[in-house]
Amino acid sequence: MSEVYLLSTNDAADPDNELSSSLNLIPYSPVTPQRTQRRRPVLFTPAALAKTIIQKILNMGAAMDFNICKPDTLSKEEFHLKQKVEAFIHYKEKQSTFECITWENIEAVAAKGKHCLLEAELSCVKDLLRREIYPIIVYVKICEKNVKKLR
Repeated sequence: MSEVYLLSTNDAADPDNELSSSLNLIPYSPVTPQRTQRRRPVLFTPAALAKTIIQKILNMGAAMDFNICKPDTLSKEEFHLKQKVEAFIHYKEKQSTFECITWENIEAVAAKGKHCLLEAELSCVKDLLRREIYPIIVYVKICEKNVKKLR
């Protein structure tokens, strides 16, 4: 029996909702559970809250099970050369450099027996799944109560 992911009609109807705009799930589309022996990366959405949530997790006692995914910092030239050879899971431009997350960065954290905390967009999920890396996605609904907790 397969599990079913139910996309709520409120999420599907809101085009500004990051969950709705980043995932191409059809309501009631079947999904299959994936079991893995290794620790899985953790992705937070909306991505704007990821840095704050990651810092709170690392400052708690649960930090023994988690580690932040350190991106590689590349110059523009290095970035363009490496991009031709290897697809990045996620990257962002910072001034004259690029911060890039590769599957090797994620595997390095998993090899230590820890969950990798990612500061990345939901769009990277497809690349993770192609490499048979099954992320844990934590969706934080933004409401007044949650905003107060995160401050």
